[in-house]
Amino acid sequence: MEIYAIFDGHGGFSAAEFASCLLVPQVQNQLASSHGEDQIINTFGNLQKMIEDSISDRSGSTAALYIETRGKSIFSWVGDSSILGIDECSEMRESISKNGAVITGSKGNYRVNGELGVARALGKSGPRPAISAKPSVREFSSSVIKDRYKWICLVTDGVTDVLSLKQIAGLVQGKPESPSINVLKSALAAGAADNLSCIVVEIRGD
Repeated sequence: MEIYAIFDGHGGFSAAEFASCLLVPQVQNQLASSHGEDQIINTFGNLQKMIEDSISDRSGSTAALYIETRGKSIFSWVGDSSILGIDECSEMRESISKNGAVITGSKGNYRVNGELGVARALGKSGPRPAISAKPSVREFSSSVIKDRYKWICLVTDGVTDVLSLKQIAGLVQGKPESPSINVLKSALAAGAADNLSCIVVEIRGD
């Protein structure tokens, strides 16, 4: 089993730190005997309860996971971190995840009850239960994903705020020996002011 995960905290670091330590091993335990949407959703739900009982601040965290297990590719996320599929051809680039839903706002400045810019996140941030920790889950045959993409890219919104999907794909394709660093340096050069994280997984060799 292979699991790749990315987290982006807001309102403090406790929720992101907690999630980054516990989410992956909990997913591994849940998927050891079976796999599916229910197992992933239950894992996020259990982790949310642990965070609520354990942290003292009102921080929250997004999470995005890419899992390979038993011939299945599973993608799961809460919040506005993104999962992208990229192939060698510049035209083949897609967002496997949809950015976290927003509810109210105008002119691109959206908030849930005026507090938080995503409708789903782990932790205590925002007006609960209006903010949900229930993840989206998408499952595909691994062969389908490997036929379609060469790389899976996980990025936080600090990257997608300043770089388009086309730009991210070009950076990964243009410098495959260090694609994550290339994306992060380009985001900084583009004026990124938010937290930046990027994981690029090569899933199909030449």
